[in-house]
Amino acid sequence: MLNGLRHRCPNCGEGRLFTSYLKVAPACEVCGLSFAAQKPDNGPAYFTILLMCHIAGFLLHFMIVYSD
Repeated sequence: MLNGLRHRCPNCGEGRLFTSYLKVAPACEVCGLSFAAQKPDNGPAYFTILLMCHIAGFLLHFMIVYSD
């Protein structure tokens, strides 16, 4: 689990899991473990939007309430 949280290969702990923010690497560059079966689908995008909407909603509320 710690390797996953660090965005590292679950097998060797050294290779990168992602090539960019939402794109899973095809395989580990160190040990060659294939990541083809792991699809991020909409999970990362959903959590990003969820987080940003909470921040933006709070700021919008704050600006409207305290704009005097």
